[in-house]
Amino acid sequence: MDAHLKKMIFMTIENQISLQEFEAWLYTQAELAEKMSDDLILEVFAFNYNQSGAVYAFKQIFLPYFDEEEFMLWKIKANLQDLIDGKNDRLRILNDFYWLGYNRFLFLISIGFYLHDLEEPEYSRFRPAELTQNLKADAQKLLLEIELQEKDDVIFKISEFKETKEESL
Repeated sequence: MDAHLKKMIFMTIENQISLQEFEAWLYTQAELAEKMSDDLILEVFAFNYNQSGAVYAFKQIFLPYFDEEEFMLWKIKANLQDLIDGKNDRLRILNDFYWLGYNRFLFLISIGFYLHDLEEPEYSRFRPAELTQNLKADAQKLLLEIELQEKDDVIFKISEFKETKEESL
């Protein structure tokens, strides 16, 4: 499978790029057009990007082509990196991490809790600049832990990730 195509599909599913950006990129990829025998590639070229509900349909059609563990690992790492980089969609990411933390990935909940402080900074014990700095530091720490465990385990699964806890004094 073409690694760049996979990344672009993941970015579209995760709303990091729009369907229109994906479609425009796709039609510049001559080498992909030559591989129409691949079901995924045929499907992305045949997809109706202008249909009603296209964003939902895109996710429903293309996500099953990939392993859920692989997508979730990419999603979590990419979103942690976006938080570190200070991208504009941090509230979307934090909301996502908040719910993923409750539903399946408990290690994300501490990052997700930043959502409350950032949405209602007047109730936080930290100033907005401190919150942002703390969020970036916590995201960096978690991303490094994930990458270390991924490096040490050839069959690493994000669903089995165990966050190391610092000892309290």
